[in-house]
Amino acid sequence: MTHELVALERRCWSALTTGDAGDFYERVLTDTMMMVLPSMVLDRSEVLESWLAATPWRDFQLDDTTVVSLGNGAALLTYRVTAYREREVVAYRAQCTSVYRRVTGRWRLAFQQQTPLGTNS
Repeated sequence: MTHELVALERRCWSALTTGDAGDFYERVLTDTMMMVLPSMVLDRSEVLESWLAATPWRDFQLDDTTVVSLGNGAALLTYRVTAYREREVVAYRAQCTSVYRRVTGRWRLAFQQQTPLGTNS
């Protein structure tokens, strides 16, 4: 489960670098997906809208990944991300938490939280 979820989370970030995010996230997000950022809480449609409108990432790295089972068909993934947007030299760094649920045999993203870290964290 750990390898599978970390690989899926990497694909989530990769989709935002390739322009394939729309189709990918339509399949991966649960219908009730929520995202928590320091200044707002987004529902599924707001997440899709913001991710599709954002400047694509050109590179990213996930570190310190940890997966915890939440029982039957659910798991929590935590990690630290360092990512760079196209045409930017300053990295986006955040501590992230994603919650996945198994829906019809596939892992689907139900929740994500991002807490930005300072540039030296």
